[in-house]
Amino acid sequence: LKRGDVWNQLFQPAGGNGTEENPIIISSYGVGSRPVIEGASTYSNTLVINNGSWWTLRGLEFRGAKMGPQFLYTTLQNEGIVIEDNYIHDLVGGPVATALHVRCDSYDVIPEDTDDAWIAKNVLIQNNVIGPTSSYGIVVMNSNTAAKANALQNVIVKNNQLYRVSAKAIVFQCVKDSYWLGNYVDDAANAAQQGGTTASFLFRTENMHISNNIFVNTPDTQSS
Repeated sequence: LKRGDVWNQLFQPAGGNGTEENPIIISSYGVGSRPVIEGASTYSNTLVINNGSWWTLRGLEFRGAKMGPQFLYTTLQNEGIVIEDNYIHDLVGGPVATALHVRCDSYDVIPEDTDDAWIAKNVLIQNNVIGPTSSYGIVVMNSNTAAKANALQNVIVKNNQLYRVSAKAIVFQCVKDSYWLGNYVDDAANAAQQGGTTASFLFRTENMHISNNIFVNTPDTQSS
């Protein structure tokens, strides 16, 4: 995408997969400010990739929509996603929306008693700036809360900056053998939500490595 340009529409590539040697890259060219994908309403999306392997999303700006970039899956054995150096801010979907999402949306992709199947692995989310925004921050999850933790594997969330994020800043659900490293979170979970307020959330995770992250200014919103 050309630097300095703004797109007021959903960017949804037709699909397909790259390879480890030749990933599909969505990035910028030219000089000037980052290319911007801007939503038009509280119901709009910015970028959606469905069932993609070996995709890289780098150096773009997303704003003004309900949802930031989404990598959505309804199939098994996807891998090789890199999301780096993006600026995501001022989303308007409220605390049920998400700035950056890697998610399985089909409840029957992995039966809950399956140990050896996986939806996505080898995902790197690094050096992004998220906020201010009324939404969640980074969410990596299987929507089926009964599924085992092996749905998403080797997910690395590293050196991201998140600030003034109204809902939870980092969420992992049904994730295994993964990492939170060197992230900085300031003033997250600043909107009252049912079930309590927290800057980070882990559910059905295994073998998580969490180190050198900084969480500051998480307010008491009197949530219950």
